[in-house]
Amino acid sequence: MVLTHATLLLPLITGVFATYICRYEHQQNAWKQLGALPLRRMHVYMSKYVLVAFLIGIIQALVLAGLFMVGLLQGFSDPFPWDSVVTSIFWGWVACLPLIALQLWVSTAWDSFAAPLAVNVVFTLPSILIANSENFGPWYPWAQPFLMMVQPLQEGSDFAVSLTTLFIVITGSFVVFLGSGSLYFSKKTM
Repeated sequence: MVLTHATLLLPLITGVFATYICRYEHQQNAWKQLGALPLRRMHVYMSKYVLVAFLIGIIQALVLAGLFMVGLLQGFSDPFPWDSVVTSIFWGWVACLPLIALQLWVSTAWDSFAAPLAVNVVFTLPSILIANSENFGPWYPWAQPFLMMVQPLQEGSDFAVSLTTLFIVITGSFVVFLGSGSLYFSKKTM
């Protein structure tokens, strides 16, 4: 369940939430109305980012509850591995933060609802193959949730990507994507 969720569903859901959070402003031409309010653009952008991150956190909590309930319903007698599963769920959420920033940037830049979703789908599907690459896997934002969720669950992970490399790449891409997106949004003509 974690493999499918981390590889496909989580990156796709982040794109849906990021696109949907900007949909109303694009449909109703509410960016101009929002710009006329006494709000700083940075606050608007960051509130949208925090809302999407919060929603992804809820999705991760639901996955954790689902894993626990499946174990109960199937009657597994072993104790639930809380440490590794909670760690996996948490780091999957952390790995989604740069992806949320990137997709929010794209969603605010394009007026279309379908275009950012199409871009998200097009870049999510190759992540299945790219995640297995030692050279490209950690650098690909759509593969980072998978890599971060699978490694805590496997003691001797088959993936040659070190956690240190992932932390550096995730932190760096988070700063670049969030900074670039908020800078674009603050300079955007509405």
